Amino acid sequence: MTEDIRILLEDFVNHGFSIAEENVDKDCDTTRVTSAALGISESAKSGFLAELPWEDDKSKILMLHELGKKCYEEKMVSVALLNDAAMKQYKNKPDHDTELPLTYPPDMRVDCLILCFIDFKNPKENLFKSHPYKITGGKLVREEPISFVDSMVSMDSLLMNCISLGFLKAAIFDQYQKKEILNTSFSKEVGDMLLKEVLKEYPGATLGNTPKYGES
Repeated sequence: MTEDIRILLEDFVNHGFSIAEENVDKDCDTTRVTSAALGISESAKSGFLAELPWEDDKSKILMLHELGKKCYEEKMVSVALLNDAAMKQYKNKPDHDTELPLTYPPDMRVDCLILCFIDFKNPKENLFKSHPYKITGGKLVREEPISFVDSMVSMDSLLMNCISLGFLKAAIFDQYQKKEILNTSFSKEVGDMLLKEVLKEYPGATLGNTPKYGES
């Protein structure tokens, strides 16, 4: 990761915390920071900033798909997503419908800003990082960040997978148009061929996961 990108990500997180500090008096179960994305060009000198004010899982998925599409269309080679969240350790695998971290009081969970970073060129640069914080005496106190270095974390992340899927769909359709095969039946073979073309330019578009060509 270049120094320019490191600085961009650090500033992005700091800006998120500045907003959280302004909203420190909000209800503890209310999002203090609206999810936001930072698209980054190859030179890291240009890009875009977009808010993603989703209200439920359906709107979250749609917005993340659109974010991935926007990254491809605007030739962004990487993207960062900052999301206000909560974490909790469980002794047993929880029921995701009834035991989400936010269903627990603040003293039984860890509030945090989650930073996801996807490099569409190099998946080894992908980042999934938690920035925990506490509200103490009416003030927001940042704690030591936690980096998840296991590549499987990024591949299993719903946030990152949705962005990746949006990017891939836009890229594959673009290849479909460029190769002037719109009258060709979109078979598995055609899909595999187009995906391989996309991955030549963007080998990180599948988050480092090897596609299973020829399979449903």
